[in-house]
Amino acid sequence: MKLLKVLTLFLLSSCSLLIYGPTEKSSEERLKSFKRIYQKADKNITISFDKHMIPYIEGATEEETAFGVGLVQAHLRLGQMELFKYISQGRLSELAGPFVVKIDQALRTIGFGRSAKKMIEGMDPTTKKWVSSYLSGVNFYIEHTEDVPPDLKSLGIEPRSWTMVELMTLWRLLSTDVNWLVYFGLLMEEDPKVANILWKRFKESSSMGMMSSENPLHPSHLPWYFSKSGSNSLVLGKKKTGTGASLISNDPHLGLFLPNFWIIMGMKSPTVDVVGLSIPGLPFVALGRNKHLTWGGTNMWGMSTFLYEVDENEPLKEEKHHIKVRSWFDEEYTVRLSKLGPVISDLSLIKSKKKIAFHWVGHQASDEATTFYKMNRAKSIDEFRAAYETYAVSAQNFLVGDDKGNIGHVLAMRFPQRKDMTNFKLINGTDNPIVRYQNPTRLPFGSNPKEGFIASANNRPIGHPQVGMFFSGNDRINRLKNLARSKEIIEITDLQKWHEDIYSDAAFKLSRLILEVLGSVDDEKLSRIKKELSLWNGNYDKDKKAPLMLEKLSKKLAMIFYKDKLSMTDENVASLFRDRLWRERLIQDYEKKESYRQELLGYIEEESFEESWGEVHFVRATHPLGSIPYLGGKWRLLEYPVSGGGTTLFKTASQKTTEKHYVSYGANARHISDMSDPRKNFFVLYGGQDGWMTTDNTIDQIELWRKNQMVQIPLGAKEFRKQAKWVLEQ
Repeated sequence: MKLLKVLTLFLLSSCSLLIYGPTEKSSEERLKSFKRIYQKADKNITISFDKHMIPYIEGATEEETAFGVGLVQAHLRLGQMELFKYISQGRLSELAGPFVVKIDQALRTIGFGRSAKKMIEGMDPTTKKWVSSYLSGVNFYIEHTEDVPPDLKSLGIEPRSWTMVELMTLWRLLSTDVNWLVYFGLLMEEDPKVANILWKRFKESSSMGMMSSENPLHPSHLPWYFSKSGSNSLVLGKKKTGTGASLISNDPHLGLFLPNFWIIMGMKSPTVDVVGLSIPGLPFVALGRNKHLTWGGTNMWGMSTFLYEVDENEPLKEEKHHIKVRSWFDEEYTVRLSKLGPVISDLSLIKSKKKIAFHWVGHQASDEATTFYKMNRAKSIDEFRAAYETYAVSAQNFLVGDDKGNIGHVLAMRFPQRKDMTNFKLINGTDNPIVRYQNPTRLPFGSNPKEGFIASANNRPIGHPQVGMFFSGNDRINRLKNLARSKEIIEITDLQKWHEDIYSDAAFKLSRLILEVLGSVDDEKLSRIKKELSLWNGNYDKDKKAPLMLEKLSKKLAMIFYKDKLSMTDENVASLFRDRLWRERLIQDYEKKESYRQELLGYIEEESFEESWGEVHFVRATHPLGSIPYLGGKWRLLEYPVSGGGTTLFKTASQKTTEKHYVSYGANARHISDMSDPRKNFFVLYGGQDGWMTTDNTIDQIELWRKNQMVQIPLGAKEFRKQAKWVLEQ
């Protein structure tokens, strides 16, 4: 927070945030400006928009369709795309001055563009033509637009044409390895004892580490914002649907900000007709459906990055970087490169005394673009799986179903096979090198299980236990499977209802432990608390007091217990809450001791337990600029109390505090497709389609989100035009 206050003062001195803020525009005004550019393009492209500004792009040729996708994405999300570009290149200092230079140093050390040129060289020619046409559409929009988004004006960004290298660099940013959450958290830990304890706990069982920095621009936050880092996905075969076709439900989890990470779109060319969720900067549908298949997925937590200790005698290459700094002196920075990767320990934020190389599969060339190009056009599950031949990062579970009721599970990652897979250290020696890489088509493939469904929620994949280490706990996956087993035939309304499920089994079991610890005491306040907990059903309902009671009591009990058991300070014990399985661990580890009970009773006497979960647990619809003190208020559009928690299917990840806080990570989009009917595809975003702050379509879907309603988007441009509000034709 101190950094953000200093940053605010600097931004005040640069004036742009004072001068520029959100600019209100109607949908008609936005469309009018887009139409002028569309007409200048003079392409055989039909673009239809519904009332939510969801587009369907139909081109007479492949090149024209891709051009249209670039044109539309730039119109709706140019501000977001430009900010992503600056982050991917480590150029934040150009926007925010000297206070973020260290962040740029970290971004440049990681080096998202290090493999960009080789990726372009190795890209399939057909895919390259599609991507080049998309890029032409983006650049045509930038060259001809008269409107610069207000967030770019506030940051002092003048949009310029993109190069293919810049696009590849952005794609590598979007392929960030979620395991960095653990690595950065441990490497930045001031106390080696805490780092060792956390590492030991992570190794003992699947666990997900959280970032340690409170600065939302910190590099350790990247996996939350730019990797598909969470999510629930469920695909049902014909045994569970009763229609003879498959049915899928996707619930991505990412950083919660405006504009949404996802954009809903449809596109049709001579070779493809597809609808679903895309990402600004990506000319494909990442989660969605075509005529024959539907697909979705979750982050696999597959290990694509390893840390190695660099031999002191190894000669290192040097990579010089000139960092431009807004309203300040420019900085020169040198990245040292070992044969295994950049030397990340040169960064001041790393506390380890060892010289550490950062070995990431993403530094190798691969062709994810061709994977997405082919999967959007796949006609069978076999074709879908074969599309992953050229895929490397980031590691994802892709679930797929077809129109005949078959289902499958692809492990999508270029898997690094080390010499000794049982010997895993935070910082490895060169005696345990990677001996080979396996592409996704060589990894185990699951299909048509007896239960009739496949579920994924960042859990350890069945069939290949060595792909990763820091998997999520079993709360969400068990809940998802139990719900799928609860009905013989599952319908769309069931899936829609499950998107909002707020039950946590781990929390419920922990509430029973708390009741046992409290015991029987004749006290009015304690009796009231015990009654609330004993009647609690495990749901993180915003209107209930029990969830907040549990959060307060369980965190206090954990502080008391581990402080004594591990001989740690309060601050160091608080670090253990970065282990997302702390609830399960407390249940397993707890040992009865009367002094623990007495301390907990003393805490109850002093603490208030009158608030409900929704009185402290809020979600805020805000642009990233909304996190800046004093000036950020005009970028915050809406806030409200919200149900759910960090381990519920409807994820709204809570912070360590039990005071009022805002959810910064959680469920941010929903998708359901029924392969028995091309019209039955349903989507909704937390936020809206338009990244311009503010228009009619900036947050118009939040009302639907809160009511658990979805927008129906049929497959097929002709069918979509029946519900379109605007149709542009040359």
